[in-house]
This record gives sequence, C-alpha cells and structure tokens, in this order.
Amino acid sequence: MSSNIQALLQRDVEQLSPQADEFAKCFYRHLFLDAPELRPLFEGVDMGSQGQMLFQALGLVVGSLNNFDEFTPVLENLGYRHVEYGVEKGHYPLAVDALISALSDCFGDGFTEERQQVWRDTLTCVTETMVGGIDKVAESLDEKRNTEREDFSPVAAATDGYLARFLSVEGGRDEGLSTEPTEEHLAKKFDVEFHGEKNVEAAPLQTVYQVAMSNGIAHIAECGGKAKCTTCRVMILEGLENCLPRNTPEREMAQLKGFAPEVRLACQTRVVGPVRCRRLVLDKADASEAHEGGVNSAGREIPLAVMFADIRGFTKLSGEHLPYDIVHALNRYFRIVCEEIDQREGYIDKYIGDGLMVLFGLSSDRKVHPCVDAVHAAVAMQRRMPELNEYLLNHLQMEFSIGVGIHFGPVVVGELGFPPKKQFTAIGDVVNVSARIEVQCKKLGTGILVSETVREFLTDDEFSIGPPIEVSLAGKEAAVLVHSVEELSEE
Repeated sequence: MSSNIQALLQRDVEQLSPQADEFAKCFYRHLFLDAPELRPLFEGVDMGSQGQMLFQALGLVVGSLNNFDEFTPVLENLGYRHVEYGVEKGHYPLAVDALISALSDCFGDGFTEERQQVWRDTLTCVTETMVGGIDKVAESLDEKRNTEREDFSPVAAATDGYLARFLSVEGGRDEGLSTEPTEEHLAKKFDVEFHGEKNVEAAPLQTVYQVAMSNGIAHIAECGGKAKCTTCRVMILEGLENCLPRNTPEREMAQLKGFAPEVRLACQTRVVGPVRCRRLVLDKADASEAHEGGVNSAGREIPLAVMFADIRGFTKLSGEHLPYDIVHALNRYFRIVCEEIDQREGYIDKYIGDGLMVLFGLSSDRKVHPCVDAVHAAVAMQRRMPELNEYLLNHLQMEFSIGVGIHFGPVVVGELGFPPKKQFTAIGDVVNVSARIEVQCKKLGTGILVSETVREFLTDDEFSIGPPIEVSLAGKEAAVLVHSVEELSEE
C-alpha cells in the first residue's frame, strides 16, 4: 500500500478521534440493522468500552499497513477468536458495509466516493485476512494436537454428598487483564516461556495452546481445544495480568474443578503480553488423571484445624473380645463422637482403625473460627464418654478412654489415591503434628491437647486451658508447646 493512501487513512482516524464514541454507536447501529442475529452476542457488554476497543483496533490496523505481514497473525487470531463468540464468516462483509456507513455518517459530504473506495479496499483486505485465519488457525491446531481420542464428553463433578456439605467451590475466581486489550497490547509480539522447555515468540491474542503447538511443544489437549477437558491446563507462574480473563467455557470448567486463578486452560487463555507458564499435564497418565478427577482434583493450600482422636489401649481390648463385639462397640463410639463433630462443622476425613482424623474449616462461610469449633467438639466428645461407657460396661464388659490432639495451620487438600478409590484428604506438616500431639495425651495423662497455635484462638472465658507444656514430637528438632483443655468454664 502506498504511503499516500496510508497517510490519508491516518488523517481520517485522527479526525475521527474526538467523535470516537459517536462513530462506534453508528457502526453498531448499522451492523445490528444488517445482522440482527448479532445483537444477542453483545448482551451484558459495556458498549462504551466495546466502542473504545473498536476505535483502537481501527487505528492499530491503519498504523500497521506498512508492515501488514507482521500484523497478519494478530488478525488471523482475532478472526478465530470472533468465531468463539458466535461471529460467522458471512458477517464480515456486513461489518465492512457498517463501517463504511458509520464513516459516512461521521464525515458527511466530505466522505467522497474515492475515500469510500480506499476505506472499503483496506477493510476488505483486513476482514479477508481475519476470515482466512478462522480456517488456518483451526487447521493448524487440528493437525498438531496430540490426542488419540476424537470424542470426549465433558467431565462430571465427582463430589460425594457428605463432602459437598463442607466445600463451597471457589474455583473460577478470576484474575487477569483488568481492562480490554489496548492498542499498545496488540501492537507487538512478545515472549512466552514454557518453564523448563522453551522460550518462544507469540503474537497478541493467541492462546497459550496455539503458541505451544506452533512452536513444536507437544501440548496435550484431548478434547481438541474445546474446553471440554482439562488436559491442556497450565499454571501461570508470571504474567497473569497479561492473560485475558476466563471466557464462559473456561470459567465453567474452572468452577467445576475448583481451579485457583493461576491455573488456566491453555486452549482458552489468550495472551497479550509476556507470560511464563508451566504445563501441568505432560503425558497420557497425567491426561487420564486430569479428566478423571472431580471438583477436588486440583490440590490447594488452605488453613485448617486438624483433629486426631484415638482410643487408649484398643489393641488389648480387641484381643480380649469377640470381633462382632469390637465392631459393634466401635460403631457405637463413632456414632456418638461424630454427632458432636458434625454439629460443629467438622469433616470426618478418615477412620484409622479405632482412630479418627477430622478437618475443621473447609466451609468458607463459617461464623466460628475452626480452632474454636474443633476444641468445642473435643470437649463434647469427652463429655459423651461416660454415657458410652455405661452402655459398653453393661452389655460388652468394656470401656473406652480417648485422647484428642488438635493443631492449626496451612494444609494441602485434594483427591489422592488409586483412581477407582480416590479420597479427598489433607496432607502436610500440620496433619503430622496433630497426630503426634494426640499421642502425647497418654504420656501426659490428659484427654485433650492443643498446640500453641490453636491456643491463640481460644479465650479463657470459654475454656479451661492448662499452662504451656514443652513436648518433643517425632520428626521435630525443637520442642513444641501444647496445652490441655479439660472442660468449658462454668457460666
């Protein structure tokens, strides 16, 4: 294109700048008259911001005509992106007509036939490039995708009803580019680093998946990049602010899987600036794990109060009584103590023989601190033991004495295990310390021990709390402070 023509178009854009909002309104008015089926696509869209973006894009196109070949990948990806929103190839000529009509409305009689033709030729070239990108980008992805399965059904949530009571799925909470992409965002290429693999160049508005596949990184995407699985997921290590926010399909999948903001679907995440990411699914075993997992398949770290409870001398008891009586007694015990746990929003993580592991704090909307609920539950459990022992002594000639240990801090939660028998659980140092504090109950001759961390959340007007005691725990070099909690203070 000659420099004279580009200069003419740039002057027109500069002249339009003071009335950019009016120009955008004219464009969409003409577009919706010619293609009313497009109007629903803009429901809920801030048309003021949309108009600004349209005008920025127009100025960017005109400014890039002298290096159109370099700008082509941006237009191709923009065309492919519009298809995802519901725009069809046949709409592009209508968009050119609407743009010409809007220009004519704004310039009036000064918009001569010659100027119209220059604009029409330019806009037609741009939209044809975008239309070409629809098939080109799609074909490139189809040729390079690393999959053996052509059909893949959406992942179903795999949360059991009991666990669902305690978890409010907060996945899908979005972070990323806080505004629409600007002219500056779209004007230049940038680097995308795949951690431990490659540092490659990307064009604006490409997805992370497109960047990977076009640079020989065998990125897995078993559904073919349709946001129907999570095998393409990546963790954005740096540059989340340079990623467009999640679109609707990605947001729905993120909510289903409980993803943190930095875990994104590569096939849906479009980038407009430098990003450093790490692929989370590297082989077929990872892929199987990704799409078989339910809402809690993605591990995350949260603060919890962890309780361990154990029956003293149970090994001796089990050797002195019939198996049926032991099972019956344990079920009676679990029913009683778990009633108290359940009333205080404790999630029974697992039964460990005669022991219990319980998590407090999974619910995000709780009104009481999990440490307080955990200690209330422990005290209530101890208070129910005489009732249980009266029954056990009268009918089975046995009695139970329990110890309870509680610690609080950050733990990692998620689904672990063999795929047919996975279980939601918590792991980490807090879990280990809690179990070892419980062991100290027998040594110190007390029924409930809590860590110093838990003690900080307890008040003396609610609990009768013993003085700090230094104990040595397996795996801990330094001594740990614990407190006994015997009973609720009398009102």
